[in-house]
Amino acid sequence: MNLFCCGSCRNSPECEADTVGFGFIDERESHFGVQVDFTGSVIGASAVMIEEERWEEAVDAFSQVIDLQPSGDSLARAYLNRSIAFFLLGRFEEALADETATIDLQPDDIELLATAHLARSRELEALGRPEEAVADATAAIDLQPDNIETLARAHLNRAVTLGRLGRGHEEVVADTTAAIDLQPDDINLLSRAYLVRSEAYSLLERWQESAADAATVIDLEPGDQTLLGRAHFSHARALIGQGKFDDAIEDLRTTVRLLPDTHEMSRAASAVLIELDADG
Repeated sequence: MNLFCCGSCRNSPECEADTVGFGFIDERESHFGVQVDFTGSVIGASAVMIEEERWEEAVDAFSQVIDLQPSGDSLARAYLNRSIAFFLLGRFEEALADETATIDLQPDDIELLATAHLARSRELEALGRPEEAVADATAAIDLQPDNIETLARAHLNRAVTLGRLGRGHEEVVADTTAAIDLQPDDINLLSRAYLVRSEAYSLLERWQESAADAATVIDLEPGDQTLLGRAHFSHARALIGQGKFDDAIEDLRTTVRLLPDTHEMSRAASAVLIELDADG
């Protein structure tokens, strides 16, 4: 079972990991940690189009800005904003090209450059190029942006990608711990960091630490129901790892309640409940 997923490819039928992995963010106003630029009349109107899910129109509007060839960081920001619209349309190759254009322009704004590396990291992960994704996440981290959410997302993205590569769960623990220590204000982001670390601890058979992190996610009450369901599943698995089968039952039932029947963790939870009932 592959417990790691970038989350960017959640809408792709080819992504088998999606049903059992961990996504990042779904907030359309801050994809990749980018706060869409509202400066300038055309860019401002384009950003509103993204907010209103008028993504094709946003692509056209940002293209108009790019065609005007504004100077310096304004051009880099226009490319990055258009990449968000491309991403939301599922046009990953075009989003990747715009993120690369942003990076190639080497903007003076460190936050903008770090965000472009983070965005490209997620894009590369979605396109099945994890080694390059790790390199971009590392570049974003090395820039040490002031924005806590951007830095936390970069650590979390690298952790998930390293997990999918099977690079060693200790590295996943280290990156998720770095994200947690930053204490981002985004509850879903913080919850995902705890959840991914819980899964890494589970794979290391460090059951008590896995259970503690999963319990923290549950206590944080993230708004994402799927994330919460996965946390209950992780908590149940950690309890079972400690031989606490009866204690795991309620978490397994909650997993089934929160996740759709087609979700692999829901099916796994149902199967374990049947087995525990048979053994009882």
